[in-house]
Amino acid sequence: MKHPLIAVFIVLMLLAGVLSACNLAPPTCMPDEMIAPLQGAPGDWLYSRLTVREDHDPPLFTWSYQGTCMPDEYRIIVSRATSMPHDPFFEYLDLVVLDTRTTGGIGATIIYEDGRMANAFSFMPDTAFGTGTYYWRVIPYNGSIHGEYSEWKPFRIGPVCTSVEEYTIPARLIYPSYGRSVPGGTITFSWLDDNSCVLGGTFQVEVSEYTTFPEEDTYILPRVGGTIWTEATGTLNACTQYYWRVTTLLPGEIGIPDIGPISEVFMFTTSNRDGSACEGPAPTPTSAAASGAFANPMEPINCRLGPTVEYPILNILSARTQYEIRGRSTEGDSWLVFDPAINNTCWIFGDLVDVIGDTRGVQTVIPDPPSTSLPDEPTAVNCSQWSANQPACIANPACTWQPNLHPESPCVNK
Repeated sequence: MKHPLIAVFIVLMLLAGVLSACNLAPPTCMPDEMIAPLQGAPGDWLYSRLTVREDHDPPLFTWSYQGTCMPDEYRIIVSRATSMPHDPFFEYLDLVVLDTRTTGGIGATIIYEDGRMANAFSFMPDTAFGTGTYYWRVIPYNGSIHGEYSEWKPFRIGPVCTSVEEYTIPARLIYPSYGRSVPGGTITFSWLDDNSCVLGGTFQVEVSEYTTFPEEDTYILPRVGGTIWTEATGTLNACTQYYWRVTTLLPGEIGIPDIGPISEVFMFTTSNRDGSACEGPAPTPTSAAASGAFANPMEPINCRLGPTVEYPILNILSARTQYEIRGRSTEGDSWLVFDPAINNTCWIFGDLVDVIGDTRGVQTVIPDPPSTSLPDEPTAVNCSQWSANQPACIANPACTWQPNLHPESPCVNK
């Protein structure tokens, strides 16, 4: 039998019918009497990381309703993220894969020894779900009025990965969406796992005011299990611009995780904790960045004082990190980006980056002619910032690598 849960549930229903044969059906609920239903399968709160289905048949949803009254119908919602479907943002992303009303079957009544009653229900959709992580909830209804919602309960459809090499797709960021403003304080971040198999790793959410996510200025949320849970909660300041990303940590040797796929970077802003607008200028990126123009290097890339190789290298930008675009070259083959590590702009070749957002409003910038030395202002270089990166130190003409003379900070200014 493809669904052992169906057999178990049928036995439960038959038993319930015997127990309730001599009892009258409970009355219809009034709106203020409808408590939250108690969910059964799919998913398990205690062992949710292990509830992985390898088939793609439609799942059987089961729940019970305790009380002295009976709702008319139940609403079943299945979503890729924990959000109600009336939010236009989530409807746009098609995260809600099922939203239906059902009576839930015969609703047999179970009478317990202490007099409590529970009514058992089930529902199976007509079509199967694809591979992925899902959340479901059930809501009691009396006509057009609903009662108390159940919690979101997770379950996963898809096979278990046989090796870390199979887990290759980075997390897909969902909320806060790019450029969204959210109230400061407690914020729940959510993302999707689009891998075709599931691996027992963890997700790490990183939040920073800088696109480079420097260690000393990055807030790392507590890790969450990578099999089911694809959301994490953190507390952030109000009226601040942030960047966030999700890193997948895969099982490694001797308990030390390996760095897996890293998501793209999303920018968002926080308002006051009550949702009201902040006083003064809105905390949004300047110029072209406000329209969503960012450069995402495909690999570590030199960022120069000008758009050609005649200009000296100011820094080496990190791969898979978004940098605000502030201008374009006359030829259109290079971008002027803002690098928080040097607190200034520098030039990168366009063929080596992916461009995110609308660049139609980006201004053409004509740099000063090439020079053999770095300007004194405003790009004074602090070479010690590359003390953990020997290639970046050597590549910068203002710096020299001296590990014997300066063992704690070997990258020093010339």
